[in-house]
Amino acid sequence: MRFVYADEIRLGKTIEAGLVLSQKWAERKRCILMITPSNLRKQSYQELTEKFFLPCRSFGSAGC
Repeated sequence: MRFVYADEIRLGKTIEAGLVLSQKWAERKRCILMITPSNLRKQSYQELTEKFFLPCRSFGSAGC
């Protein structure tokens, strides 16, 4: 399953993504990439770890 989910800000994309990622994690699909704008990286990380208990790693782009 591959998809892109984008819409206006503050409409719950991170929560929707967390639900999808939680389902995939439960199905033992552990190679998942979530791409977020740099200004939302910290918020996305916190929501996925605190609300969905998903193990996450955050990577930034070097030199940008």
